[in-house]
Amino acid sequence: MRSVDEIADLSVARGCGFASLAIFTFMIGLADQLSLSFAAGGIFTLCMALVLIVKAWAATHTAHRRTEVWLMMRAEEKPPDGQAQLIIGAALRQAYLRFATHSAFAAFGMLAASMVLRFTR
Repeated sequence: MRSVDEIADLSVARGCGFASLAIFTFMIGLADQLSLSFAAGGIFTLCMALVLIVKAWAATHTAHRRTEVWLMMRAEEKPPDGQAQLIIGAALRQAYLRFATHSAFAAFGMLAASMVLRFTR
């Protein structure tokens, strides 16, 4: 049986994966200007981190029945309605903040790479 934390991680990871794919595709489009490509990727990834922070803030207030986590859970995995809002909201908040941290570090790396590329040319 999967835990609510695992399902929340899977849900947030899937969304971040699609956003990262879009960012990577945009960066490939700018591949002829490598420093600009890394700068754009860093800025977009930083925007993704900010969106994840806002979603983490709103996670405890979002109705648990409207979340992807609730839809992904089998009937026997779903907590009782009285506790579901607290459990799912907390799991989503934790997952959003974890992925926001990873996104911020990735953005820092891309922006640093952009600066290095600009100064070495």
